[in-house]
Amino acid sequence: MICLDTTTRKLQIFLAGAVATSQLPVVVCYSDQTAVSYPGGTQVVSTNSTATVDICSAPAASTTRDIDTINVQNADTAAATVTIQYNDNATTYTLFKALLAVGDQLTYVHGQGWSVLDSTGAIKSGGSGGSISDGDKGDITVSASGATWTVDNDAITYAKMQNVSATDKLLGRSTAGAGDVEEIACTAAGRALLDDADATAQRVTLGLAIGTDVLPVASPSSSGTLTHSGDIVLSGSGKRITGDLSNATASSRLLFKNSLSASTTVGAVPGTTATQSGYIAYNAENPDNAQYVVLLQNSSEASIRTAYAGTPAAGTFLPLTFYTGGAKQVEIPVAGGVQITQPAGLGYGTGAGGTATQATSRTTSVPINKPTGDITLFTAAGSAIAASFTVTNSLVAATDVPTIAVRSATNKYITAVTNVATGSFEITFYTTGGVASDTPIFHFNLGKGATS
Repeated sequence: MICLDTTTRKLQIFLAGAVATSQLPVVVCYSDQTAVSYPGGTQVVSTNSTATVDICSAPAASTTRDIDTINVQNADTAAATVTIQYNDNATTYTLFKALLAVGDQLTYVHGQGWSVLDSTGAIKSGGSGGSISDGDKGDITVSASGATWTVDNDAITYAKMQNVSATDKLLGRSTAGAGDVEEIACTAAGRALLDDADATAQRVTLGLAIGTDVLPVASPSSSGTLTHSGDIVLSGSGKRITGDLSNATASSRLLFKNSLSASTTVGAVPGTTATQSGYIAYNAENPDNAQYVVLLQNSSEASIRTAYAGTPAAGTFLPLTFYTGGAKQVEIPVAGGVQITQPAGLGYGTGAGGTATQATSRTTSVPINKPTGDITLFTAAGSAIAASFTVTNSLVAATDVPTIAVRSATNKYITAVTNVATGSFEITFYTTGGVASDTPIFHFNLGKGATS
């Protein structure tokens, strides 16, 4: 490789004497390597007899100029002695010197070196002066200026290898340690087993059947990573996948992780014609004598259930509890009902409620389709005489129990829900005697009810 790696290095040419009729054309192709690119370029010049001529200029700063090819053709009518030199900040070094006959070409190719071609393109000499230049010669590649000959990969066929001594021989090495290839004895039976595609085919060749001729492996084990691309089928009933998880990164846990950079989903699906699947967690090693919780999905519902099998803890069910923030928030006792165990209580959250304003009078109906919210009444004087208005609400069933609270008012109001129907309920109100003009705000919550 010829490289110009500073701004003071360049390539030059000069002749040993004056030309007879024509100067010699020179073509140099190069590639400039920078931190971000590797563009190519070409420089075309002609000799100037004995005067030194730059054939490849120095590169720009922070650039390495790799010389790809150099071509000098003797276009004169007389032989010419050509010298290519490397100029390092005015200090010169001869790279190649050759006598070119009329029509000869001096060439340099990166990775192959120098050579002289006659007018027909035949190689006259390489850089070492030999008759074989570097390069691929077919099945052999010549390098190091003809000093190294390398047989190409896949160039030697089976027919050109040494013959084996007899039938049923394998090539390898049975002698201990590294060394020459040896013949290893084989048999027809061995070859019949070796050409089988898989273990199943090998068992057929050997005439073996699992469970009849050989016992199945009862407890296969591995201390490394197991990779399997097919299904894992556990035959028989009551089978388990068990392991010692005490030394795991997450101790006492069995974790599933997607091997790709994606979310992980673990699922359960029913058998071919079944319609139910679920997950069960037991509180004892023997599932036939334990309490457990089931996350169940069937064709009619998704449910969470607590149950027991056998006689654990005198055969009792366990309550279902819900924890957040490290504390129990809700419990569903075995006897039934729902218990709120934290002082925050039970109620509607942000996003469930809404607001509505009464339009023209205090008996004008108010539409609001929310389970909870504020109703701002029409501004008017308070009255001790009862008045009523209807709240239209598509969420209300006839069995529901709406409740009313006065959230803001100047007068003191007595309120009651005096009628509930599908899609509406009626609020009746009056003051305890106040008659000031005000704009009271009544807050309501829907409680869902049933008759069966």
